[in-house]
Amino acid sequence: MLQRDKNHPAIIMWSCGNESGGGETLYEMSNLLGKWDPTRPIHYEGVSLDPRYPDTTDIRSTMYWPADRVESYLQSHSDKPCIQVEYAHAMGNSCGSLERYIRLEEQYPQYQGGFIWDWIDQQLEKDGFLHYGGDFRERPSYAENGKITYEGFGPDESAPDRLSGARRGQWNFNAADAITPYMTPQACVLRCQTHWFTCGGL
Repeated sequence: MLQRDKNHPAIIMWSCGNESGGGETLYEMSNLLGKWDPTRPIHYEGVSLDPRYPDTTDIRSTMYWPADRVESYLQSHSDKPCIQVEYAHAMGNSCGSLERYIRLEEQYPQYQGGFIWDWIDQQLEKDGFLHYGGDFRERPSYAENGKITYEGFGPDESAPDRLSGARRGQWNFNAADAITPYMTPQACVLRCQTHWFTCGGL
């Protein structure tokens, strides 16, 4: 995979895998990736559960830590960037409280945010109807015990209302940090990430 994708502009780091525990083999894999491509960092979330080989990863990554736990970690660890590789499972009525994590991005430079999981719903269409896990009598299934899998965007990539909080939380504009002397009824100053610009007539 490294040889196939090493020149792709979207590759910003390499991963040793997902949810595979830890140990010497993954550490050696990380060293090999770093040797083959020293220009990109290496990521592996499994080190958070098996810390025997902390140098396996250049980035501290976790899954589903509450914002309070993330902040507690950030206050005492600034040696590596920190990312939540999964932090807002978009199932049912979830995706809430994202603003608490986004505030941490602004407060702690080593915190790089997180990735919403799952982004595309996993329904399958059959006979004109959408079916969930369990509808095909497979076991185990998310649909057991009355729970269904409806995650993120629909299979047609339409966005459900519950993702509006994610859209708002990840909005680039922040008027709260506006420079008040420059605000008039005709114009205001907004911050777009780290860039300032004026928006007359808004």
